[in-house]
Amino acid sequence: EGSNLVLNHDYADLGSELVTNGSFDTDSNWTFAGTNGAVSNGVGVFADTTNSFIIQSSVVPASVKQYKLQYEVIESNGGVSFGLSGGSSAFGSVSLTNSVGVHTKFITSNGSKTNLQFHNGGNFIGKIDNISLKQVDPNDRWALDSGWSIEDGKLKATSTALEATQTNVFTTGNTYEVTFTIDSIASGSVKVKAGTTSGSIRSSAGTYTQVFDVLFGSSLVFDMHASGSCVIDNVTVKEYAVQPKDI
Repeated sequence: EGSNLVLNHDYADLGSELVTNGSFDTDSNWTFAGTNGAVSNGVGVFADTTNSFIIQSSVVPASVKQYKLQYEVIESNGGVSFGLSGGSSAFGSVSLTNSVGVHTKFITSNGSKTNLQFHNGGNFIGKIDNISLKQVDPNDRWALDSGWSIEDGKLKATSTALEATQTNVFTTGNTYEVTFTIDSIASGSVKVKAGTTSGSIRSSAGTYTQVFDVLFGSSLVFDMHASGSCVIDNVTVKEYAVQPKDI
């Protein structure tokens, strides 16, 4: 028993809103490049197939972080190249869904640029609205090696043999109960490590609990033991103690 020692254990933490005037109430806070990107009647407009941008400057800190982008396509009249791009874009070139509706995209910044730039790719005609951008895991609870990401409130591994780590979870010399859920695993296998102590190798979906005596190290680690992909959620670490019964 006891409190959960894992921070952001369900991967749902999001930072504050980074976009100002994401509902395009006015054209302030937004600039335009190309010929026919504009704000009109409370929406962002790509009026024709001219290569155009709708831009908000200095939105993203200049460091490599993951973000949740949400946007709404109000009108779509064709073209498949709607996305994020441009020389000052914090996200490089990212394809976005261009059908009418509210869409979510998880993206990683490049660490050197700071602008959020919507681009019609020279062929998309349509209107966008209700732009939101929030950092995922804003307090940096999890250190993610290449191939790991946090998306849709889940920890995801894609084609990797590397690790996702949270530091300062365990105290050496103590015993802990670790529980986590593998929502899905498409390939490979995964194991959890408590400090330097490795748990059982898991290769199928399910909820797993294991007790660890932590002899060295303080980090909680998910290790793709065999290169592959999986989705993990709801991680719990509690200090474990066996109490004698009264006689």
